Amino acid sequence: MLKHLTKEELKERYRKERDPRVKERLLAILLLYDGKNIYKASEIPIFPNN
Repeated sequence: MLKHLTKEELKERYRKERDPRVKERLLAILLLYDGKNIYKASEIPIFPNN
């Protein structure tokens, strides 16, 4: 994975993001950044199903 932002920059963008879809994707990227594989990152429930 090519890292263009530092982890702190990514966390800051995640914190400031207002669009839930973009925020969800940023969280998935953060999980990958932390070494989780794509399958583990996709298993983590981010938003409850309504």
